[in-house]
Amino acid sequence: MANATYVQVISDGPRNAIARITAILDTSNLAATALITKAMFTNNEPLKTLTGFRVREVEFSVSAGNIAVLEWEATTPQLIGTFHDSNEVCWSPGLVPDASAAGYTGSILARSLNWVAAVQSFTLTLKMIKLYS
Repeated sequence: MANATYVQVISDGPRNAIARITAILDTSNLAATALITKAMFTNNEPLKTLTGFRVREVEFSVSAGNIAVLEWEATTPQLIGTFHDSNEVCWSPGLVPDASAAGYTGSILARSLNWVAAVQSFTLTLKMIKLYS
């Protein structure tokens, strides 16, 4: 078997968005992969363009010893956070990407660290606010 990732859009409202990422790792760490993209969500502002997401909260469950990493995609990815064990973290009013960064796409990357020769997994539920310009 090979590593597998799944993304579920739970809520796609005019302002708020919720998505769940699940990764099952049985061969290696997950390489940085754009798992949350603007194309997955509705642009609810007809006179504006959806440019990305502010991350308000992440609920997470990560296999023991493994680390899940979230970043905004850019030439030099912008760190959202690193997650291990199980918990949730809230940022008020939310972490905002630097949309002026070189190579910024509006996508959110997920990757993992510390995979060992065993099946490991992580689930991340992201509560986000849509950003428009």
